[in-house]
Amino acid sequence: MSFVEEKIVYFKDEENWEENTAKTVELVREFLKANPQVKHLVVASSRGYTAERMARALPLEKVKMVVVKLAAPRDKEFNVEFDERVREYLSSVGVPIVEATHTLSGAIDVALLEKFKIFTHSRFIAEVLYLFSQGMKVCLEIASMAVDAGLLPEGVDALCVAGTGFGADTAVLLQAEGSSRFFDIKVKRILCMPE
Repeated sequence: MSFVEEKIVYFKDEENWEENTAKTVELVREFLKANPQVKHLVVASSRGYTAERMARALPLEKVKMVVVKLAAPRDKEFNVEFDERVREYLSSVGVPIVEATHTLSGAIDVALLEKFKIFTHSRFIAEVLYLFSQGMKVCLEIASMAVDAGLLPEGVDALCVAGTGFGADTAVLLQAEGSSRFFDIKVKRILCMPE
């Protein structure tokens, strides 16, 4: 029998999002240093804060980073604006930004739920993943979105980072797949998540 024993960091207070983000950045940096075979990082960032923290802290010459933000209509719905200064910085260091319909919490399913009160399959999947945390649901979602956008190869191991509300508090290593192969995604390791 073989196994690997590793720790998971659990964040106790989601309100401490700046501290949680700083710790998540540290955990991601340490993980990538110890696991140089992992070459892909996908980061959820609605305003640019988390994306900038990750990009400035990591060796971007060794890892390909992709940022996934809210789709444009969701920006308006949640009154969110991605910082243009951060957008320019990310562009200058070669980090692309995906702005697309969310795999689990967007598209026609939202319209069906709002108009007809029909609880759709993707919404059900999202709610099950929320049992772990908001960040866990988003990590799987952004991986599939990055694959669908052609910025993350199917089947590669990718470190995905997301959070609860603001900042980052969840980081998972997973085998990435696109939305049409969503159930082939394999979560391989959890670095951190909310308690």
